[in-house]
Amino acid sequence: PSYTISATSNNVEWGTVSGGGTFQEGDSCTLTATKKGESEFQRWSDGVTANPRTFVVSSSLSVQAIFSDPDDDGGLAG
Repeated sequence: PSYTISATSNNVEWGTVSGGGTFQEGDSCTLTATKKGESEFQRWSDGVTANPRTFVVSSSLSVQAIFSDPDDDGGLAG
């Protein structure tokens, strides 16, 4: 069977994601989150922190890359 791997960014101004598509069961898939500017990659929405992340496809997957807000200084005056 074939499965759809969907990966998006929580904000395209903060970063982009590549590597999704349609894969056959058993294929290897690599998703890569690429930050923009001062933003930082935090994690994937399913809790995985590896970036890039490579896995063997066994089912469809939809995840979002979570990037930090480059304007969020943690409450500290900048």
